[in-house]
Amino acid sequence: MTTVTSTAVTTSIRKLHFALHMNMSKQGTTVVTTVASAAGTTSLTKQDTTVVTTVASAAGTKSPRKLCFALHMTMSKQDTTVVTTVASAAGTTSLHVCSNGTWNTTATTVASSGLNTPIGFYLDKIHQIMYITDYGNNRVLQWTVGQPSGTVIAAFHSITGVAVDSTGNVYTSDSNLNTILKFPPGSDETTVGMVVDTVSGPQNLFVDTNDDLYVSDTYNSRVLKYPQRKTPYQIVAGNGTVGSDLNTLNFPIGVYVDPSGNLYVTDYGNNRVLRFPPGSSNTTNGTVVASGLNGPRDTIVDQCGTIYVTDSGSKTVQRWLAGASSGDTILGTIGTSFSPEGIVGS
Repeated sequence: MTTVTSTAVTTSIRKLHFALHMNMSKQGTTVVTTVASAAGTTSLTKQDTTVVTTVASAAGTKSPRKLCFALHMTMSKQDTTVVTTVASAAGTTSLHVCSNGTWNTTATTVASSGLNTPIGFYLDKIHQIMYITDYGNNRVLQWTVGQPSGTVIAAFHSITGVAVDSTGNVYTSDSNLNTILKFPPGSDETTVGMVVDTVSGPQNLFVDTNDDLYVSDTYNSRVLKYPQRKTPYQIVAGNGTVGSDLNTLNFPIGVYVDPSGNLYVTDYGNNRVLRFPPGSSNTTNGTVVASGLNGPRDTIVDQCGTIYVTDSGSKTVQRWLAGASSGDTILGTIGTSFSPEGIVGS
C-alpha cells in the first residue's frame, strides 16, 4: 500500500495518488494503482482519500465493475485487487484535483489468494479492512489490507453487492434469492444472515453518512432507500416501470450518494447516469449527468464533482468533469478484454 503525505498545513503538490483496488479473478493477485495529476499547483491539506472499483466477467475474460474515491477496482477472472491511499498532515480540509490528471498504471500487489469472480467491494478506510463478494466461491470475505488472506464472514449463493454501516453490520445482496441480508459484526461462514427485505434481482448497495441503506431493485427498475437500514422502504428513483424518461429506469445497477445527499443511479439499460436530489421519490425527474455510454455498471463522484463510470460495453472507465457534456477514457481500451463493473466510494 502506498501513502503520500503532505508535510505542511497547506502544501502545494504536483502529484496526487488515488487508491485503486482491482480484483482480477483466476489470477489470485491484488494490484495497487495510483493517479497522478499533471504539473501544476494542487493544494491538499488534511485530506485522506481512498478509491475502490470492482470487476466481474464471464469465464476467461477480464471485466471491471466498481470504481470508488479512493478508487478500488475488482476484475473477475483475474482476481486482482488494488489499493492506494493519500494522507496529508494536520491542517484545513481542502482538495483540488487537476482536470488533466493522468493514470500511473504501475501497481503493487497488496492481497491475493483464491478469489473467483469477485464483484462487490467495500473498503473500511478507518480500519483498513476490505469486504469482497467472492461471487464464484459463494462467500463474502473480510480482508485486512496488507494481510496475505481474508476471513470468510458469510457463505451463500449469488452474492453481488456489499456495504457496511457505521456499527460494523455487513449488508449483502443476493440476486438469485432476491433478498438483502444483514450480518452482524463478528459473523463467520456459519452465520445465518437476517433478511432485511425481499426485492427483485438486487445488484449494488450503498450506505450513506446517515446509515441509510440504498438498494438497486434492478428487475423492478427502481432504487429503494431504507432509512436507518430499516423497513419500510422509500422509492427514491424510478417508478417500477421500464422506460427512458427522466423518472423511469431500465435495469439500474449502481447507486451512490454524495455528501450532499444527491443520489446517482447507473441506468444500465439506458446507457446513462442520472442524478436525483435529496428527498426524491418515484415521481421525481432525474438529471442526466452522463450519457452515450455502453453498458455502464457503476458510478462514483469525487469532491470536485467529477463523475467516474465503469463502462463495461466499451471496456473502459469514463471520467466526466463537473458540468461536462462528454467524458474521457482514463482506464481501458475499446476492443480489449478489460471490462469494468463496479465503483464504490469511501
